[in-house]
Amino acid sequence: MADYKIIQDPVHGSMRIHGLFLELIQTPEMQRLYGIRQLGPTYLVYPGANHTRFEHCLGAFHTAKRVCGALDIPKEDALLIKAAALMHDIGHGPYSHTLESVYDEVYRIDHGRVSSDVITGGYDIIRKEDREWLSCDRIHEILERHGLDPKEVAALVKGFLPGRHYMGQIIHGGIDVDKIDYLLRDAHYTGAVHGLIDLPRLLEVMAVHGNELVIIRKGVTSVEEMLTGRALMFISVYLHKTVRIIENMMCRCVEDVIKEIGDFQRMNDSEFMQFLLEQKGRPGELARMIKYRKLFKSAYLLPVNHTSPETMDMLGKAGKSLKSRRGFEEELCKKLKVPEGSLIADIPHANRVLESESGFRLKEIKILDRGTLHQLDEYTPISEFLSGRKIPEWSLMIAAHPKCAKGLEGKIEKAVSDSL
Repeated sequence: MADYKIIQDPVHGSMRIHGLFLELIQTPEMQRLYGIRQLGPTYLVYPGANHTRFEHCLGAFHTAKRVCGALDIPKEDALLIKAAALMHDIGHGPYSHTLESVYDEVYRIDHGRVSSDVITGGYDIIRKEDREWLSCDRIHEILERHGLDPKEVAALVKGFLPGRHYMGQIIHGGIDVDKIDYLLRDAHYTGAVHGLIDLPRLLEVMAVHGNELVIIRKGVTSVEEMLTGRALMFISVYLHKTVRIIENMMCRCVEDVIKEIGDFQRMNDSEFMQFLLEQKGRPGELARMIKYRKLFKSAYLLPVNHTSPETMDMLGKAGKSLKSRRGFEEELCKKLKVPEGSLIADIPHANRVLESESGFRLKEIKILDRGTLHQLDEYTPISEFLSGRKIPEWSLMIAAHPKCAKGLEGKIEKAVSDSL
């Protein structure tokens, strides 16, 4: 019996998995990622976007393997890096990032912390009855059996391992294996060409210098290509207007029933959607609308470049919390004389989780030129451009229930102005 598997991946080609990593991908913790879409409900806009967190984790692992080979990283360090890459998203709940802003505010839950707890054994993301039925080792037990410290793997998942900064940067930095794989993978499955990266070239221009992961001078163009592609993917895919509407609809479902959901992190997409479909009132209606793609319609858009600092400040206050944003929506409904719950306000720049995901860690990208480290902006204006660009391109979007969207043309702007 072979002690390895060959997995054929549409993005990276053949992946050879053996030993520790074969054991890890066969755990229920990893297998549950088959049921979680990488891009949440984005498939309702880009029909091909049905790829999963499992595929992405395999891709990040494979990319880490190539990075370790290109940088000639010692075997012991390479094992830690590849383990962290494989499991960096193991704590994701249903619909990936879509619902994180709600759970971050209510329970201070984020997938990075859950991933760390799963790896160290502090949290069992598999239901008790399933664990008993499977009768299998947990992640930390497998790592320890192979001589790895689960705490070190968990620290790498967060991007920080004392004394080995470059290793954390490979997992979670300005240019890391996570970003490389999700850009390539998401471009492939959505059909958007913006995320395409010349990975072989990027591997050639990476280096480790003074405990830092750096890009050598001749690789600046490769960095520009990747950062530009990432910005365009956020504009055209991740923060697509209709995608944001669907995500906000789903968040409103969760806000109404958050206390009843229970084992949210242990669910996959289908289990979570089934729970929402069984709810009465607004959550159930919104879930059915999402299921059959009967979506809210964009009724008003305030471009970020046309938003004064004073208005931006007021929008920040309106979107500061679930309670304040909900109050803003209810006030608009009253002013426009539409049923409560008929309007959804998307205030992206007040969303801490969204800002974190779309932010550019440009300060972490160092250029090695004749033995000296330099900031990226010394070599290219792209750093200044990306730092100054607001993504998405609106500071406020009001989406309306399709039953009342047509009658609101021209009325929302005044209602918004009166409410801020």
